[in-house]
Amino acid sequence: PDILPRFYPLDTVAVFAAADAIVERRRWIVLDRRQPLNADDFGRIEAVAQTFLFGFKQDVVVRVAPEGEGTLVDMRSVARSGNHDLGAGAERIREFFRDLDTALQGLGATPDS
Repeated sequence: PDILPRFYPLDTVAVFAAADAIVERRRWIVLDRRQPLNADDFGRIEAVAQTFLFGFKQDVVVRVAPEGEGTLVDMRSVARSGNHDLGAGAERIREFFRDLDTALQGLGATPDS
């Protein structure tokens, strides 16, 4: 229940760039990337992440969309195998948003979740 979309008072191009840098730094395998062309456009990253323990694969989607005077970011992470990921997907999302909050803070953004 603590995992909700986040609003950042920045344009989608800047937020997408920060999100994309986090994906690259984590070395997720990017399957599809749609970069926003301008501040009124949306972006999407589809990737595969692996758990540290046992290397289980998880499908990850990060979406950035214009929302009023800023950008709304939402994310999902789903295990490819098994019925339950023991909380790995939720923790991946929490960590991603912590990193995104930190990355965007330097640009004057404070998340409003």
